[in-house]
Amino acid sequence: MYKSMVRQRTLEEKVVELFKAGFIPGLAHPYMGQEAVAAGVSAALEKEDLVVSNHRGHGHSVARGVPDHSIWALISGSLGSLR
Repeated sequence: MYKSMVRQRTLEEKVVELFKAGFIPGLAHPYMGQEAVAAGVSAALEKEDLVVSNHRGHGHSVARGVPDHSIWALISGSLGSLR
């Protein structure tokens, strides 16, 4: 769970940095300070369990193992570039 929380925080810090620099369209809603929630809940779920998140869903995506490139495609608005 600690690795998940660190990965979530690292991603969110980069989101804030890129948003402030004008590279992320729209709004950014950081998940910082809430990493343990996603890590803990995800640790209790089975692989086939689904998660429906909200406007601060990056942490949930990270905790569930969504690949970084997919998360960044969503954040940057470039969903067409998903591999």
